[in-house]
Amino acid sequence: MGYSAVNLHVKVKNEEDEIKVKEYFDNECDGKDGLMEDIPEEFRDAVMEEMGYNGADSGIISQSGYLSVCSEKVRFDNFEMVAEELSGTLGLAVLAALVFDSDVAVIQGYVSGRKILEEVNSAEDKKKMDRKLFIERFAPDCTEEQIASVWDKEAGVFAEDILYEMGEIMGIKLLIS
Repeated sequence: MGYSAVNLHVKVKNEEDEIKVKEYFDNECDGKDGLMEDIPEEFRDAVMEEMGYNGADSGIISQSGYLSVCSEKVRFDNFEMVAEELSGTLGLAVLAALVFDSDVAVIQGYVSGRKILEEVNSAEDKKKMDRKLFIERFAPDCTEEQIASVWDKEAGVFAEDILYEMGEIMGIKLLIS
């Protein structure tokens, strides 16, 4: 079994945006997101403390104009809903980066509550996004040639390498454990 992870990267312009994102996750990750539904409410704080949950800042990393949300806050079964909700309710662009079983690399962009782009690279499937739109919305310092050099090659041994390379071009870590 290979590596699997999903991270969200919320494009923020200022401290106010950062506060809104952190508040969203503090409210959403307070034990009501399905992870703790079987635990009586009076014990949830103790269980979350034992699990290492430290509030809104836990699992959120600031990097180069993005707040990156780690896998402890989003999962494969909810990342699309969370990305749509964040981009819709907070009005912020959201980039999802995921790798599944070291075989599939995917990047998705969300704006105004909907997915506007997606690129997939795997041995079985290749799907190209609108790269000009990606540059405009998410990576203004990148070129189409740089993006093509990462995504247009054959899938290698580890799909996560594509996202590591894309992150280097963008100046952020797209995959954070």
